[in-house]
Amino acid sequence: MAQPVVIVSDRSDRMSDIAACLGAKFETVQLDPTATGTADTSQAFMMVVDVDLADRAIVEKLRHEVLAAHKHLPSVFVTDDHRRLDVVQSNALGADKTVSRRQAVQRLHHIADAYAQSAAVADPVLSSDAAIERAAALNTALFAAVAKAEPLPKAEVAQSGRFISEALRRDGIGVFLKEVKQHHSYTHRHSMNVTGLAVAFGLHFGMRELDIQRLATGALMHDIGKARIDLSILDKPDALSREERGIMKRHPEFGAEILMADGQFEREVIDIALRHHEYLDGSGYPDGFREDEISDLIRVMTIVDIFSALIDRRSYKQPIPRASAYQLMQRMHGKIDMQLLKAFEPIALQDA
Repeated sequence: MAQPVVIVSDRSDRMSDIAACLGAKFETVQLDPTATGTADTSQAFMMVVDVDLADRAIVEKLRHEVLAAHKHLPSVFVTDDHRRLDVVQSNALGADKTVSRRQAVQRLHHIADAYAQSAAVADPVLSSDAAIERAAALNTALFAAVAKAEPLPKAEVAQSGRFISEALRRDGIGVFLKEVKQHHSYTHRHSMNVTGLAVAFGLHFGMRELDIQRLATGALMHDIGKARIDLSILDKPDALSREERGIMKRHPEFGAEILMADGQFEREVIDIALRHHEYLDGSGYPDGFREDEISDLIRVMTIVDIFSALIDRRSYKQPIPRASAYQLMQRMHGKIDMQLLKAFEPIALQDA
């Protein structure tokens, strides 16, 4: 059987309309969240959701049964043209895309084509060390693209994130971090450590595959601004001078400029590059953001960024054992999110 699209609707007429829209090219599997029974959706590559988002009972059933069982699938929500809150509710439920009802027929074909092509591309299975080498090569390619003012290799970024995710599922974060230690470049090691720790966090909490990939992309791109820092500063064997630290602290702004100019990356990836050195008490940089101005995703990235810096070696600094690094971060009350830090503990100390 060809890979199908799962259609979820509480209205048979709407379900039929979407099935007719997609049925000429794709197999469809239809699910009514209000009905009993199951269907085989194991081979599906995408889910379209068209339900009454103002009905609390249906939304709860959708959240806890249908979406929970299909968290690996990208979801496209069809929203009512006259209810703006439908979009808000869709996003709260984890929609990957939303389309208005009047645009659904036109857009669902294009969206399904894109997801089908992505699903058809099978990645090779890589060991942790091979995934790390791919990520290091990607980092070199990213820096080169910035230097030449060329488009960033977004497809390779996504693929590298998938390689790292699969390696972590198979080997665990302890093995991954030990392999990263073998790489000679601190800049590359830091990027790979942050990515591995962020993805491990997502895996530990059972996040949807697409959300894990967003974490991976944000982590891989979080220090892209360092591509504009002179190598004499970036790879300096000694501690940086005050002036050099001032230049280095501009890398978040450089990163946001690079990503916005490139035009391929989502706002949340740009925000990670720009905000991952902000602290909850306003003492971070570049803008001194505080508390509610800092999203949960950036709070996670800040934690893994600090932890990575503590456990890694520099020519002028010995690495700190992971348990000691975690204890040191427990003293950062007011600066980082303590609830997220507590949730990070199993990842920080796994196989330490």
